[in-house]
Amino acid sequence: MIRALSALRADSSVITAALNVFVAEPSVDWFKLARRQHIERDDFIEKKMETVRKKLWGEHPSRTALKELVLGGRAGRHLKELQEALLGPKESVRRGLWQAEKFGSLGAAEQVDCLVEWASDPGVLRCAYVGWKSVF
Repeated sequence: MIRALSALRADSSVITAALNVFVAEPSVDWFKLARRQHIERDDFIEKKMETVRKKLWGEHPSRTALKELVLGGRAGRHLKELQEALLGPKESVRRGLWQAEKFGSLGAAEQVDCLVEWASDPGVLRCAYVGWKSVF
């Protein structure tokens, strides 16, 4: 994962070119999301492209997720609780890198560490799928 992310960062024109297909021909889902969020289609597409650029530049995955939840109107009054769930327990890698990211972008290895920890965190999985239960 680190090598793949590093390669995408080194030559982001490859992923940008692939995503330009969605800019030229946005999906029906994007139209629905833009309408639901009361955002012009072109502004919505630009926000999506900016999200990809920030991910490639090393934005903390939890910060990206929070912005997407706010943009999608899903955060509401639960923003603080969502942030806590996305950051994980006090000893989590994600929480440790949350402050560090404010002083510069995360490296590819740090970003991947966050994503792997996030993908295996029962608290995040519970939020992502209400019916999910850990077997451990």
